[in-house]
Amino acid sequence: MCPSEISRDPVEVQLGLTAGKCCVSGESWERETWEDCAHREVLEEAGVRLVNVRFASVVNSVRLEEQYHYVTIIMQGEVDGKTSGEPENMEPEKNEGWTWTRWDQFPPEEQLFLPLAGLRQQGFQPLNTDDWN
Repeated sequence: MCPSEISRDPVEVQLGLTAGKCCVSGESWERETWEDCAHREVLEEAGVRLVNVRFASVVNSVRLEEQYHYVTIIMQGEVDGKTSGEPENMEPEKNEGWTWTRWDQFPPEEQLFLPLAGLRQQGFQPLNTDDWN
């Protein structure tokens, strides 16, 4: 999986709601770079074009009792300033919608997709622009 943290503004991240859990876009195909995955998935799922896409983190999510184990590569990027940046629900059969949410105002961890909760537990700060170079 290749979830993407997307910033439209220096303090917001695009969040979706799928099966009652808050999530970010993502799913990688074979022979696709992580950056290409982030570009494609965000455009396919939310109609948002990205620039400055880069690696952000990796999360190892394990829940043995549920036989759940995913290694999730987190990418981050910015909305292309030549577009509105307003997300659209391009896959209503999979997702309830998208919203811009301040990182410091995310829902509680139990309402987050497990890798996103793990990213929060790591203390990750996606909007620290000092780390972008």
